[in-house]
Amino acid sequence: MLRLWDAHPRWLDLLDSFPQTFCHLDTFRRNLIARTTKNGADETVVLDWAFAGLAPFGADLAPLIWVSAIFREINPHMILGSEQAIFASYMQGLTEAGWRGSVQQVRFAYLAMALMNVAIPTELMQFLNESAHPALERGFGFPVPEIISNWAVLLNVAASYWNEIRALESTLTSEKSRSR
Repeated sequence: MLRLWDAHPRWLDLLDSFPQTFCHLDTFRRNLIARTTKNGADETVVLDWAFAGLAPFGADLAPLIWVSAIFREINPHMILGSEQAIFASYMQGLTEAGWRGSVQQVRFAYLAMALMNVAIPTELMQFLNESAHPALERGFGFPVPEIISNWAVLLNVAASYWNEIRALESTLTSEKSRSR
């Protein structure tokens, strides 16, 4: 967590230099509803647009996987086995939509957003304040000790991506310097 805290200002600067697109930025399972239209087509409806804004390609993929795991809607241990296939599908969708940008930028954006979501929880101060625990438990749907235990598992999974994101940061920073 401390290494990530030191890296995150550099990561944010790098993310700001990438091409931006309109993103939901809170696309996790609780904000997605599957339904069938009147003409019988399946569709996904996205709810809660409070965090919507501009972000780099790949940013919306992070909460889909990692915030769903924070809320135990997917098993954190499943991330390692499934996120490569999910990322490949995401890239396929971008390509089919006509996008021709850098796969490394998208991968970095996804990983940076994922690691920052997991390692720098917005709920941290609430964990430290026992009077906030009932609200946390209502929001998460399970007791605070289980929330923290689940988060610890996620931190270990996130740590397994450290070498990859550092290598991407180095490559993309070098490319950015050469292009100036």
